[in-house]
Amino acid sequence: MVTTTATKHWTPGDSVRATLVAAIALALFLLAGNQLLSQLSRIPANSYFEQQQARFTDKEQAQAVLRDSAERYARIPPQRRGAQEWRRLASTALLLRQYSHDPQTREQQHAAIHSALTASLARAPVQPLAWAYLANLRLPPAGDCAQAMAALQQSYRVAPIEPNLLTYRLELATHCPRHWNRVLLKRLRTDVQSAYLGPAKHGVPRAIITWVSNRHRRATLIRQLLRDQPQALAQFEQQLTRATQH
Repeated sequence: MVTTTATKHWTPGDSVRATLVAAIALALFLLAGNQLLSQLSRIPANSYFEQQQARFTDKEQAQAVLRDSAERYARIPPQRRGAQEWRRLASTALLLRQYSHDPQTREQQHAAIHSALTASLARAPVQPLAWAYLANLRLPPAGDCAQAMAALQQSYRVAPIEPNLLTYRLELATHCPRHWNRVLLKRLRTDVQSAYLGPAKHGVPRAIITWVSNRHRRATLIRQLLRDQPQALAQFEQQLTRATQH
């Protein structure tokens, strides 16, 4: 008995499918390569930022370090910057803005910072720090309190409790108390009370004491936010008393 094996003939449809598979493979290869290049291009700026950020508030070194950091981020092609790089570029520019006194320069800086934050949030909307930066940017005199508090509320909306941002967001809020609404006030209360209630937040109560130190209005605000939590309020008062005695 002779057994025959059927041979499949190559058809035009097979050619189309093979071409399509090859094209997809090439596209994936190019995409992976582009992502790798983007990641590599971000490393120098991010490494410098992380190593030097403790010096960003140093009176003698801040300007030089901030400018160097901003220049490193500016060297990254815009299409290769991720949400973090755009946010950090904005943060260095925000800090540098305090050293500029020329109105035209400050206006240009304002526009550049707004553009960077918009780009960052477009890539990753759930960024409480980026929304807080936007609130900072919108504060008077360059901005408007209503818009600033709207951005601050969005920061709280995406992260109601964020220990690392507690005093920064409080500080932003204190610039526009007449524009607080019930929602924002509730957010402030929840954030501050979280520092004293539940699991201990390492360093957060201390950060609050540092923030209110020798600032009567700030201390009054914390008391108002803690008044329905007697135990937390007592803890705050004890810590504040100890701090003022040293």
